[in-house]
Amino acid sequence: MESRKDAFSLSEFLDALYSKEPVPGGGGVAALCIAMGACLCGMVSNLTVGKKKYAAYEEEMQQMIKRALFLKNKSEMMIAEDAKQFAVLREAYGLVVENEAEKEYKNQQIQQALRDALKPPMQCIYTANDVVILLEQLLEKGNTLLLSDVGVGAECICAGIKSAWLTALINLNLIDDEAWVAEVKEEMLTIVEDTTTRCKMIYRRVEEILCKPKN
Repeated sequence: MESRKDAFSLSEFLDALYSKEPVPGGGGVAALCIAMGACLCGMVSNLTVGKKKYAAYEEEMQQMIKRALFLKNKSEMMIAEDAKQFAVLREAYGLVVENEAEKEYKNQQIQQALRDALKPPMQCIYTANDVVILLEQLLEKGNTLLLSDVGVGAECICAGIKSAWLTALINLNLIDDEAWVAEVKEEMLTIVEDTTTRCKMIYRRVEEILCKPKN
């Protein structure tokens, strides 16, 4: 979020999510999932640095700590941004129309608001892809005592990016510019499918290692 005074506590977020208010909604949940995945990257990195066993990765872990924090903050901001853009979109839909000129103006405002509402879920999709890069590195180089957390992080990102994709789609399908919509869908779907596949691979690898019988 943009400032601490704007931040929800976890309890406040869940209460608001449960309520009849439309925000936070699926878009906020998508961002939260991705933020949690980034947080787990930070935790695993923090608990890997300073360990003799992982001394060869010390510098990489220090960089990952910084990167994870950046991605966590970026995702957190998208929770507030998603709510902000939804409010603008709702306002556009609420414009009163009394003549053709006002009808045209309202449609223009709605179309622009729909495009702006796409920005948070699209940023979430990009960010999720960035978090997966960290998870892949931590799978190979992170503290093995925290291997399960890497797997949980992968599941958070998988849920987050798929949720962000649905949030993007519901707005994309209302935009009139079909050529632009097709282009955005193709770009986003490529990232979503690739990231989801990588998340599943990380999860399977973690599960295989944890299920392996002890010698």
